[in-house]
Amino acid sequence: MDYGLSTNAHQFVDILIIDDDRPTCDFLTTLLTAARYTVLDTQRGSTALALIQHYQPRLVMIDIHMPDWNGLEFAQHLSMQTELTPSIVVMSAKPFPSELANQPWAYVEKPFDLRNLLQHIDRLLNVPAAHNPPWMWHGT
Repeated sequence: MDYGLSTNAHQFVDILIIDDDRPTCDFLTTLLTAARYTVLDTQRGSTALALIQHYQPRLVMIDIHMPDWNGLEFAQHLSMQTELTPSIVVMSAKPFPSELANQPWAYVEKPFDLRNLLQHIDRLLNVPAAHNPPWMWHGT
């Protein structure tokens, strides 16, 4: 498979990143691993559901625009799967899409506002900001 696994990986992961841009996957994996999350990433939407079923991440970060699938449709499908329902963060380089107005997902725009991104993730995973090292600077 074409996914990367952080060095502290095990059968359970906190976050699955689905993005076709390898530098974005690497950046997010490095950032979130430093924030003490266990992270898995893939650049292929076609492998995402199998990874979710196997690793059962608590949160899935989905790029809306992928070459082999529609990230919004996948997020909707994932939301309907009661046995797999992780929190969802959708990502895009474009402004907030109107299709997300009534969805329960968090939305982050690229390039990322790191403070905002980490606050969304901490909130969705019910983790206090103190969970992250002081250098993560994402307090109040």
